[in-house]
Amino acid sequence: MEDNTKQRRANDGKSIAPELHLGGPDEKTYWGIHCRTCCELVALDICPYLSFGPGAAGMKPGAIRCARGHNHIYFPRDFGFVDVAVAVTEATMRENREEYRAINPSTPTFVHSQ
Repeated sequence: MEDNTKQRRANDGKSIAPELHLGGPDEKTYWGIHCRTCCELVALDICPYLSFGPGAAGMKPGAIRCARGHNHIYFPRDFGFVDVAVAVTEATMRENREEYRAINPSTPTFVHSQ
């Protein structure tokens, strides 16, 4: 089976904007990972910092489940910009982000008071 996606590193020196696509004219660029079991794309955003911030997937290790139910721990180095020919809806990316937050709740910040 041939993989028709190309992955780019987030820090490859290219400016990423929602309207900019790194691939061909029919490809869209998303921030996400490929499932380690089935290679299905789990797109989280069109750019890693637009809707996420410091607690986002890809900023720290965390579990992500693909649409087929495979659950794996991913590390910051596993995330990147992925070019695909099939568009991913904003609703799907929002669901992926919400599921990530549900599986990986934020660590509470402790305030030291005297």
